[in-house]
Amino acid sequence: MLGHMTVEAPPAEKSRVLKRALNITGAVLMAVVTIGSIIAFDRASALSRGPLGPMGAHGWIVDAEPGEIIVDGSEVLKTTSGTATITGIDIDVEGDAIELVGVSAAGAGREYGAYQQVKSWPVTEPGIGEVFPAVGATFDSGDWGTELFIAMKVTQPGHHLRKGYWVSYEVDGHPYRDYVQAELTFCSTPELIDGECEFLGEGAE
Repeated sequence: MLGHMTVEAPPAEKSRVLKRALNITGAVLMAVVTIGSIIAFDRASALSRGPLGPMGAHGWIVDAEPGEIIVDGSEVLKTTSGTATITGIDIDVEGDAIELVGVSAAGAGREYGAYQQVKSWPVTEPGIGEVFPAVGATFDSGDWGTELFIAMKVTQPGHHLRKGYWVSYEVDGHPYRDYVQAELTFCSTPELIDGECEFLGEGAE
């Protein structure tokens, strides 16, 4: 099932602090404020690549009760050259238990390169700087790039996977649509939250 970005800003909600940690198997190139460790797979992950800069495949685990909003901030976009304007963000999920709530963005005013998970939606954490809608935002080849904040909600208990997301954007009037493999495992039952919750997707192999 494909999630589609919502334009309207939903009410502010708080998300759970991430409890899980994964071993890092590749290099992390930017300073990242992490709650749990990000696992990096040793290969690139975008398909039909336009001038979107290299995005290594990666993923992590989060506890999320049904109805809770989780905000993934570990996605930073850059171009190899030129300036891109975002025209859409879609998530790639297994099943129908993960809903896309909305996507915001922040530019070079961030205190750190990336914030793995933020605790509020809409995003209000200090140190992030100005936050604006992702659609219409720009990103370029600068050192800081543009950070996405992808807000999702689990709609039913279980063990769920967001496999990645698509970025639609334009550069000099030319449209592109690239895929980024960013595997986020949601643990959404008391047994998984309080016990062992395995990482799903290719990164578990």
